Amino acid sequence: LAKSALSLFGWDISVSDRLIVIEGYRAVEVLNGCNALSLMALYSGFIISFKGPNQKRVFYLLGGIGMIYFLNIFRIMAFSLATVYFQPLWDTFHEFSPFLFFYPFVLWIWYKWTLLSEDTFRSDSGLSFY
Repeated sequence: LAKSALSLFGWDISVSDRLIVIEGYRAVEVLNGCNALSLMALYSGFIISFKGPNQKRVFYLLGGIGMIYFLNIFRIMAFSLATVYFQPLWDTFHEFSPFLFFYPFVLWIWYKWTLLSEDTFRSDSGLSFY
């Protein structure tokens, strides 16, 4: 999908196995640790472990995992473009990319889920701490 999206913007892209190459520049290799599966598992575990309505839990699980997937595609596209525009800073960009692409979204969704969880707890127990 990253190749198709970059091609739409006019980049000459080739893909070979796990490598994405903008012609004339360094390749970006997508390794197993770069596919965001561990983040999807961590995200899912958090949503499952906190109490909340099951219908909304399914929505948060599927929607969150889908967004992490698309954010990762965007991240891979950014890595490819970084080989063109920011080659000397590529390693730094790679190291800090989760802070730019994943963590703000995941922390926001987790926060929203805990608020929903808290509302469910208050309505179930009849107690309010506010």
